[in-house]
Amino acid sequence: EITCEQLDEDTCTYPVSSARKRCVLEKHVKRSGEDEFTCRTSEIEDDKINNWIEIDKCVKACRLGRKSFGILSDSLLKSRFTEMLCSPQCYNSCPNVADLYFNLAAGESVFLPKLCEAQGANTQRGLAEIRSSGIVAPGPASGANAASGMAVDDECKLKFLELKAKRNYRFIVFKIQEQQVVVEKVGSPQETYEDFTAALPADECRYAVFDFDFTTDENCQKSKIFFIAWSPDTSRVRSKMVYASSKDRFKRELDGIQVELQATD
Repeated sequence: EITCEQLDEDTCTYPVSSARKRCVLEKHVKRSGEDEFTCRTSEIEDDKINNWIEIDKCVKACRLGRKSFGILSDSLLKSRFTEMLCSPQCYNSCPNVADLYFNLAAGESVFLPKLCEAQGANTQRGLAEIRSSGIVAPGPASGANAASGMAVDDECKLKFLELKAKRNYRFIVFKIQEQQVVVEKVGSPQETYEDFTAALPADECRYAVFDFDFTTDENCQKSKIFFIAWSPDTSRVRSKMVYASSKDRFKRELDGIQVELQATD
């Protein structure tokens, strides 16, 4: 049986666990400056494939890197990658990779076979033309739909900067609405952690940041900004997948996150 957390950095390239969850490779920088790689279980499920480690033949044929971080659609904008992905050696012979990128393209409202037809020219222009033509994906090939092309409303970054620099808020709750991340609620500096948890819906996913004050053993007052990916067990599977696949891209917009937490209850 395959458990994501037991895989090393060289095998954590698009594997699917025994529980049908896709694995993702993450990189952390230690205090010493050294890179540390961790393979973890994502919230993205695949209803076709399980117990899968990608073979070297497909890694080469599809132009994948053995150290690919996260699950993002950015690679589809690279013409060389799309050319390899659409080649018969990859698209017809590597079902795990084809299924994943079919769903990533669907998250961008693009039908991958049409993108493959357009990839000979400018891939980025091809994506835009397919979107504007009304030829959209008929739906993901499996439950692994990953809408990682989510836009971020400017207010999200502005409110976060106010929390970080001016400490105007104790917390900010974000939600995905109409294909973009928006601010749903802010908490005043006087509000507590209990107020924050009360602002999170019991059965819907959210992102949030919380400014946590604490006192060190040396009696120094300090604070840390936490990023919380809220994914309750009772939330819909599709919602979990959308939030999980968009998280890393959204988090990159918030410069200054110090701790990340995944919370379910």
